[in-house]
Amino acid sequence: MEDDETLEEWLHTSSVASLFPLLRRGLYHVTSIEGYRGIRRDGFIRPWDGSFRAAFPKSNSHARHHGWVPLFDFQTPTEEQYFQVRHQWGMFFVKDEPVTILIHLSREKLAPKLIPNEAVETEADYRQRLRIPYVEVWYPEPIPLSAIQSFILVFPSKPVRYLIFRANEEGLAELDRILGEIEALIAAGLIKVLSTRDRFIARLRQSY
Repeated sequence: MEDDETLEEWLHTSSVASLFPLLRRGLYHVTSIEGYRGIRRDGFIRPWDGSFRAAFPKSNSHARHHGWVPLFDFQTPTEEQYFQVRHQWGMFFVKDEPVTILIHLSREKLAPKLIPNEAVETEADYRQRLRIPYVEVWYPEPIPLSAIQSFILVFPSKPVRYLIFRANEEGLAELDRILGEIEALIAAGLIKVLSTRDRFIARLRQSY
């Protein structure tokens, strides 16, 4: 399908465009409420190792192959680069219902070991594995809670709405309170929740 959309048009029409001023300033990991609970319990953002439910269990990604934590970096690419692959990354920020959780990480703390997008191109079979060009980067080991700056709840409205919580005692208490209310509504059947896979496929179809 031919795509004549311009960056300016996308910024005015995309449901995730309202997030972009925020994304351009940081390094992020994306997770669900379930994933967030696991991170708080373990004290780390861990690579997928089969011990917890994956959003895409059969994914043949570089992150899965190497045991890396996948991250998004929108500071390093140019506008043309991240716009070029917008259909590949945009869905991840609204992939969960009723909220997706973005974890804003300290670039300063992760920089020494951060693996850039182009690093995998030295591998002989790198084209056989999935990655999002330009904007996906990786961390080679579990990321401690001390590297987290804030948590952002993203609601999949059009345009998306979001709430920011600092990663301190007060911010985490308020975040847990709101997530508890959301989980109670889910348990009561007052909020319908699609699986991550079904929601991802539905949004993919909407893109074409």
